[in-house]
Parts: sequence; C-alpha cells; structure tokens
Amino acid sequence: MLLPASVQAAGYIPFTVVLLVVLALSVTYVLYLVRRRRRTARFSTWSAIVALFVALLTSVLLPVDIFIVSYMKDSHGNFTEWAASNASRTEIEDAMLLGYYVLYSFLLLFAFVFLPFAYFFAEDEDDDEDVGWQSRACTGLKYTSAFVFLAALLFGIGAVIPLQKPPPNGTEIDKLEFIIEELKSNKGEDALGFVLAVLGLIGMAVIILYMGSGLAVFPMRLICGKSSSKNLSGGNAGNNGAAQGGAKILCLILGGGWRLVEIVVGILCLLLAVTFWISLLLANIDKIEHSLGYKTGYLLPNHTLPNPLDMLLVYAQSVYPLDYVLFVILILFLVLCTIYSIQRIGIWFLWLRVARVRAGRTYARGLLLLCLSLMYAMIAIQPLIFAVAPRYVTYGSEHFAQHIGNKTHPETVAVRCNAETSLPDDCVMTRASVLLMRFFYKAWIFGAAYYWATWVFLLTTPVAAVTFAVRDCRRSHDDDEDSLEDELEDSDDHMLRA
Repeated sequence: MLLPASVQAAGYIPFTVVLLVVLALSVTYVLYLVRRRRRTARFSTWSAIVALFVALLTSVLLPVDIFIVSYMKDSHGNFTEWAASNASRTEIEDAMLLGYYVLYSFLLLFAFVFLPFAYFFAEDEDDDEDVGWQSRACTGLKYTSAFVFLAALLFGIGAVIPLQKPPPNGTEIDKLEFIIEELKSNKGEDALGFVLAVLGLIGMAVIILYMGSGLAVFPMRLICGKSSSKNLSGGNAGNNGAAQGGAKILCLILGGGWRLVEIVVGILCLLLAVTFWISLLLANIDKIEHSLGYKTGYLLPNHTLPNPLDMLLVYAQSVYPLDYVLFVILILFLVLCTIYSIQRIGIWFLWLRVARVRAGRTYARGLLLLCLSLMYAMIAIQPLIFAVAPRYVTYGSEHFAQHIGNKTHPETVAVRCNAETSLPDDCVMTRASVLLMRFFYKAWIFGAAYYWATWVFLLTTPVAAVTFAVRDCRRSHDDDEDSLEDELEDSDDHMLRA
C-alpha cells in the first residue's frame, strides 16, 4: 500500500526543499573555493559539486525516515489506516531501505571510483604545461583501478567473514555452508555494512580532528570576530573629502550591523554546540552504566539519563515541520564546523599537510580531497547522530497503546515507544536505526570502536576551546596567515605531486 497523498506531501515537500538548498550550497561553496587565478578545472569542479551533494544527501534522508515512522501511529498509539496491516508497513519499510541502499551505493561509487579518477585526472590541470586529456585519463584509470581492487577486497572480506559464530561442533564444510547461507540470507547487506563501517572509521578520524575542534572554535571565532590592520590603516588613509567621509561612515554603520549579526549567530551556534556536546556526553555515560556491553557494540535498550537534544527533537515533532528544520540545521552546523576547521588547519595525512583549502585559491586536488574527507565524515555522522538523539532517530514521536487495568475495566494509555517496554509489533523502528543496530550487534568491534572514538571527540572539543581562548582569541593574525598561505601554496602543490 502506498503512502496517502497527504503524508507524501508532508514528508517529501520539505525533503525536496532541503534537496534544493543542499544543491545550492554545494554549488556555491565549491565555486567559492575553486582557484581563480588560472584556468579552472571544470571536470574536477563539477565532480566536487556532485560528490558534496551526494554526501550531504545521506543525512537529509533520515528525517523522512523518522517522519514516516512517526506518522504511522495516531496520538492514541494506534496504527493509522494506511499502516494497519503488516504487509503495508513492510512495503513502506522495504522502499525506505532501498532508498538507503541506493544512496550508500552512490556514496561508495564516488569514494572508490569517481573521486579517485577525478583526482588523478586533475593531477596536471593546475600546471602551466598543457597535458592532453587522453594522458590524464590514462593516469586516472590506472590509479582508479587500485581503488576498485581495494573496494572489491573489502566487499569480499565483508561477505565471507561470519559476523555470527558458525556451529561450534561442525566440520569445515559445515562452517563454509554456514557462511554461504549467511550471505544468501542478508543479500550482501553485511558486505555493504562492513565497507561502510571501515570508511566510517576513517570518517571518525576526520570528525575527531576537524569537527571536534570546529565545534568549539567556529562559534568562538564568530563571537570574538577578527580585526584587520589593513582595514584600519586603509580607513585612516582614505580621509580626503566629504564624499569619502560619508562612504566611510556608511561602511562603519554596515560593518557594525554585520558585526552584531556575527555575535548573535555565534552565540546561537555556541548554544547548539554545547547542547550537542552535553547530549553526547550523557549518552556515553548512559551506555557505560546501562548498555548491553562491548560485545553488542554498546547497544542501549533503555535510556535512563535525560538527553536535551533528543528531547528537543522529539517534542519538536508536535509542530510540523519544526523537527525537520532543527535536524537539518544541526547537520549543516556540524558540516560547517568541519569545513571551517579544514580551511583553518588544512588537510593532513599523518604528519604531512597535503592540501590547503582557501577561498578562491584551492587547487582541484585540494577541492577533491575536501569532498572525499566530507564524504567519509558523513558516513560516520550517522552513528554519531544515533548516539546523540537515540529516541528521535529510532522511533521519532511514536507511541503505542499499553493496556492497563483489569478485565472488567480495561483501559489503554499511550506510552512513548522504547526498545525495553514495547513489543516488536507495537512500534516500528526507522530503517536507519535497524541497519545500525543490526550491524553493530553482529560486528560488535565496529560499534565498540565508534563508541570509544566518541570519547576522543568529546575530549577534542574542550581542548580546542581552551587553546583558542588562550592563544587565538586575543590576537588577530589573519593577514599574516593569508600572506603565509600565498607563499606556501605552491610548495604544498609540489608536495602533492611528489
């Protein structure tokens, strides 16, 4: 049974609007970064735009999943007419699951094929020498084949490694048959989950290094602002006449208004960052005390500690589409924090800085590395959001009808769905939470690794905040940094080619 027209409109109209916003942001940001002083690498630019759009799209689909699950029930905890039968719910769940598989497949296609090819295809685009596209295409295909082989290897490992224990007393033939039956039963789901989990661990490193520091530094930079000695000296030099004086006064008024906007936005971002950090901290403490243990990936059936961000998103569902707006704002804020740190620090591999990301001065290779890093981060951000808002991501605002009283005076009361008190037929979980829980339960080592990585993330944010407050907020060195970027930009480019 298909969704009613009203539910489709309520769920997919905001999704379409967000798609257009994400597409516009992807195009604007990439064109803002791309290098303008020499000829533009069009293929690399458009590859980066599409890659960034696909990366952001995976998180934008999650609110639609939550919306559909929430609207399957009415306020009394009973299934609505269009979701009353198991067949109807299964059809809707399978369609949503297919959407996730398609998006993740595109994500892996870009991570292992398109972006590596675009990176090596663009290897000589920024040079003064005019290298033919045939030579660059051969170079791109040669190196891309290595990434394809790596992807095939990871899929093969994920397919044949039994995530559940084979029969203990069986022969080697029995164990092999067990692996084959497992692969048939989940239709390659474990292989896909294994590859995504491996890339997600790389994404957690990106999140720890960049998002962890950006979560503190980005709002504080907006609040502290930055002064420019060049602007001050330029203002003193241009004091010749009434027209120039009037223009200067107008600039000062506009600049003061913009500065006020920066402070207000910075305070709001700081409040959001603190709320996110506290929610994640409480969720991690709750898992240590009440989870099922590390061999289940620290799955938490019942949440005992209050979680401010989770409660805010759940209660925001009562005002349509407030939760959708808040969730998209949260995702975009986390992405902005990551991008800000990448622009501030540069892209590093171990102890080597391999690229700089600067407005109007970013080489094609640096742009593609930025998109690849964000793609890894968006894979890892799904379990992070699941950890920080577990009830909202799993059930939304869904309730179930709990029977109380006795046989002579039967009564029902609407109770919020949770994994501990509700039966499997009482509540419907989002497909995103099912995929995460299922894989983390089977491959507990990935769930445990993600959990301990979030502790490192929680430690990174206050360290970055203290470092910024002590060292950077008291002095303005943006002009010095800009001149240093110009001097070292070419040397970094030679390092990339080496």
